[in-house]
Amino acid sequence: MRGAGSPRADPQVHLQIGTPMPAGGAVALSPDGRILATGGPGDDPAVRLHDAATQRPIGPPLLAPGAEGTVNKIAFTPDGRTLLTSATDGLRVWDVAGRRVLAHDPAFGGVAELSPDGRFAAVQHEQAIAFWDVASRREIGPRIRVPGHTDVITGMAISPDGRTLASAGLDSRVRLFDVATRRPIEGSPPAAAGGLVNGLAFSPDGGTLAFTASDDAVRLWDVRHRRVKGVALIPEDAAPNALAFSRDGEVLATGLRNGDVLLWDLRTYRPIGHPMTGHTGGVIALDYAADGAKVASVATDGTARLWHTGMPADLVAAACANAGRALTRAEWETLLPEEEFRPTCT
Repeated sequence: MRGAGSPRADPQVHLQIGTPMPAGGAVALSPDGRILATGGPGDDPAVRLHDAATQRPIGPPLLAPGAEGTVNKIAFTPDGRTLLTSATDGLRVWDVAGRRVLAHDPAFGGVAELSPDGRFAAVQHEQAIAFWDVASRREIGPRIRVPGHTDVITGMAISPDGRTLASAGLDSRVRLFDVATRRPIEGSPPAAAGGLVNGLAFSPDGGTLAFTASDDAVRLWDVRHRRVKGVALIPEDAAPNALAFSRDGEVLATGLRNGDVLLWDLRTYRPIGHPMTGHTGGVIALDYAADGAKVASVATDGTARLWHTGMPADLVAAACANAGRALTRAEWETLLPEEEFRPTCT
């Protein structure tokens, strides 16, 4: 159960896990949740690996020979053995255990996104979107080119099944493309009322696309029915800058420009509890652990942080603690809609 004012009296929930880690640019949790990978802080072009349980570095930073660009995207392949990084000096494929670069393609230094199955990356290149095969380490198939849109890409996302690419450009549009045919998909979202779109994320089932816009809102798009879904999610204190879905698709984490991380219940379209605070600069990237127990963030303050997002063990007791008294029937139905009402908090 989740919702506005949800039971969050568990003393660990919504608190930072451990200590901040020096980082910048991008963040990713390994599929098993044990390793946190980030770019380096400031102008540092290295990749940093941390133990998610202790927040301690796993060896020295990974620095490729001749590396110059700071990492702006980082992603693990599904088996956790390989890491793909994108920087202004190109794409790199890393052997995580061996701590070495397996491949470097300096030609592709634009905005990039790794497919969820780890087979390919979509990369902005020469005013188009190119596709780079991870296994063969070369460009494959035709490019997607839409004048006025692919000239400058501000964000991309690939659906969980790898069939659909969502892109955002300086035309303030989010456009959907069929990866196999490279053709536009009819029924893409309308132009964002607030202008520039700067964040995109597909839900785990691929049915929902979340995107941010310059009007400080997060919008949801029903991909299958090609229509707006629910209502806009508008944080009270700051604009959203980064997005990540929980693996069950019920929660959307938003990273805000004031440094907060705020969770949203996608059944009620309301915030879950209070923002998670600690960063002193705007959040620029997020990743949700597969077990839903933590969210990783990286911000312009030069740190990465982990946040406890698991549910309280006893939802009723937590709701009572939050309210500080017995719950009315109306409050019960709001906070615990899946539980039959009964007098409690005695």
